[in-house]
Amino acid sequence: MHPSKASAADRPVIILGSGRCGSTLLQAILNTNPEFLIWGEHNGLLRQIAAAYFDIFGTISNFPDELTLDAVDRMQRLKDRDRTTAWDNLFNREGLIERFRIFLRSMFADPTGRCPRWGFKEIRYGRGSADLVLPLLRECFPAVKFVFLVREPYSTLFSMLSAWFYVRTSRYSLIVAQADRQILRLAHLWARTYTYFHTYLHAYPSEATLVRYENLHQPETYELLAHFLDTAAPFDYAPHVAMLKDAAVKDDETAAFIRERINVMRPRIDGVMRQTRLAFGYRDP
Repeated sequence: MHPSKASAADRPVIILGSGRCGSTLLQAILNTNPEFLIWGEHNGLLRQIAAAYFDIFGTISNFPDELTLDAVDRMQRLKDRDRTTAWDNLFNREGLIERFRIFLRSMFADPTGRCPRWGFKEIRYGRGSADLVLPLLRECFPAVKFVFLVREPYSTLFSMLSAWFYVRTSRYSLIVAQADRQILRLAHLWARTYTYFHTYLHAYPSEATLVRYENLHQPETYELLAHFLDTAAPFDYAPHVAMLKDAAVKDDETAAFIRERINVMRPRIDGVMRQTRLAFGYRDP
């Protein structure tokens, strides 16, 4: 949309996925590389920032102006009694874009300068085309790299439900209707998110790559990641993978209840998830 003057050093790395897909594990693994500083989640706060960015440039035709004036000239014009100053500001169009870049750097870049590759992982972005965070990052930082992490959908669903139930059992009983509503809600969320990622991967293949949770133990995964992220430093993945604890191994009453409801709801779940599941290569069980 706009010419970019992002620094050549700005090469953010963004990990995106659903809840319980292994994004925290991948974040920790990337941080074993001395070049990377990948922060954790921030509750999706960039959605509002992205909406403001595109609202400014998409709906207000006369703001900001394109005049190449320095700060002193702009302040002097603001004091001029003979001209209309209603839309005067300290910045022009490119100056406003740079202020968005400065904000994003201030949130995620290494303030010490030791880690040149900065970024974050977040499970709250990419939930459909109305989410403008990825386009914002692409416009501000043309060298951004997105790593989409996907996990077998039914395992993901079970893990999400486990996390949801295990933190709520002190306040909620295992009510069938409540569980079934949550199952369908999470199934729709998974399908919407990964449908968006699938479209993005095909639209911007040089900017986005796919990593499978099931392959996080394989050295080939990190060879491909290193090539995609243009780094020669290694990823020390083995210790982190060895500590992995999977909620799918739980066999208590709550886990049994979740498995039972997933099996009962399977036809409806598959009606929501199957097309996207197949698109990512996860075949019918």
